[in-house]
Amino acid sequence: VWTENGPKPFKVNLDLLSFRARMLERRGDFEGALATLEWCSSLDPNDGRSWISRARLREKAGAIDDAKALLEEGLRWEPSSAYLLQAYGALTERRGESDEALELYTAAAKANPRHAPAWVACGLLLERRRQYEAAAQCLRLANAVAPSSYYVWQVMGEWHKRRGELGSAREAYRRSLQLNSKNAATY
Repeated sequence: VWTENGPKPFKVNLDLLSFRARMLERRGDFEGALATLEWCSSLDPNDGRSWISRARLREKAGAIDDAKALLEEGLRWEPSSAYLLQAYGALTERRGESDEALELYTAAAKANPRHAPAWVACGLLLERRRQYEAAAQCLRLANAVAPSSYYVWQVMGEWHKRRGELGSAREAYRRSLQLNSKNAATY
């Protein structure tokens, strides 16, 4: 087990364990996936992927409070992880706590201004709150920090479509498909 003074595990080993957990989950072995992800967390508690994956599995199982506790534990290890903050914000938003979710998205964007998912999530939440100019600014920032993200272009297409700007929507969808022609959501 990794300790502060000991050597960190190789990232490739954590990658392989994360992949194994995903395969176990796809096969329906949720207990095996959880055990594998717990092992990942014990090997390197500063790697947020295992905390996020464990929280998602617990949320799928209906244990929302467990999912929240896992993300909070991950944030104790890595308090400035944009990935953990954004995932916690998404969980909080799904629970109907939009003010807290907005704070978490903002914290994620401040922790890593190049983290496009935080900007997108923040923009979509602001749009639902009818703060259209702020939402547009967040989506523009997401596009500025990740111009080669098919997901950001897809969201931009949806944004323009909802505004009735069909030419801009088509262009955004076209760019999304150029980056990932297999994305069914864009089609």
